Amino acid sequence: MDDRCRALTMQRESIISVHFAIYYSCLLWYLVNRGWDMPLVVTLGEAQEHEFRREVAADDDRKAGASRLPYFGSEDDPNVPFATLNKHDSGRYSGVHFHRIDQFQVVVGGRGMIGRHPVAPLCVRFVRAYTPYGPVQSHSGLAFFVLRARSEKGSLHFPEARQELERVPNRHPFQVTRPAVFPALRDDADVVEELVPDLRDEHGLSVHTLTMNSDSTTVAPDPSRGAGQYALVITGSLLHNGAEYDPLSLVYIGPQEPRLPLRAGATGLQVLILNFPRTHSTSVMPFAAGPHNWRCTWCGYVYEEGRGSPEDHIPRHTSWEKLPPAWTCPDCDAPKGDFRRAV
Repeated sequence: MDDRCRALTMQRESIISVHFAIYYSCLLWYLVNRGWDMPLVVTLGEAQEHEFRREVAADDDRKAGASRLPYFGSEDDPNVPFATLNKHDSGRYSGVHFHRIDQFQVVVGGRGMIGRHPVAPLCVRFVRAYTPYGPVQSHSGLAFFVLRARSEKGSLHFPEARQELERVPNRHPFQVTRPAVFPALRDDADVVEELVPDLRDEHGLSVHTLTMNSDSTTVAPDPSRGAGQYALVITGSLLHNGAEYDPLSLVYIGPQEPRLPLRAGATGLQVLILNFPRTHSTSVMPFAAGPHNWRCTWCGYVYEEGRGSPEDHIPRHTSWEKLPPAWTCPDCDAPKGDFRRAV
């Protein structure tokens, strides 16, 4: 009898959870698409109420479990913004994959590797649609936000889904990882704003760091320049509409909405502003084109002979021919044979 009661309770909780997800998704769609003039705000505590775990079997390639804290959206509804905080247990491994839409990733805890690049708190990544990356490896409880201007159902594994990449016309793969460094306050300014290098283009892509003194005010960058904007509270607190939002609170501002007013709490505020580019963005990382550079046809990584490959301890001025035959792309693990001269 007890087992039956427990089963019925679990079934009822599952039904309630599904109904809540449907209701929340419909509410978000209405707010985003009917010109709602207020940003969407979710706190860490609110996201934790709906946290769910993913355990893995002993023989699973992922090796360790993970938790997901849903902030916005549902993978089943492409019409609303999507944001989660993913927390990977130490040792978790996720293979190379790609998505069909642009996304930001912001590391807020632990350490790990994405591809063969180490990541730590306040590393910010932008990955364009149809750009493979990985694997993602957690060394010490890696925690990172996944932010998208709209939702998407799942990811596609690479190289298994390489045929889908081949079918995408005018594909422009692009990904970049940079640390977000918050500027110190100056005696002559209560608000200091800086752009994160290499995370900017003429199509609206940009990432800003803002450091604000206690009770100071400003406005976020104009969201209409891109395809959507997130504001992530890093330290201190954000005062908005009579409420105080603590670290890891997240705000979504649609491109049709006015600029977000920012007011710092009693301990000041550090906030990260992330702007999505418009869908026709085709920017690539700058590099010196020439016969000594080689580009990965899948993810866009460029091997520059003059730079070498620090991720693999390959020194500067190592020619392409002298790279080991088994060397692979540091960003997506593609083989050496999938590179072409970058001209």
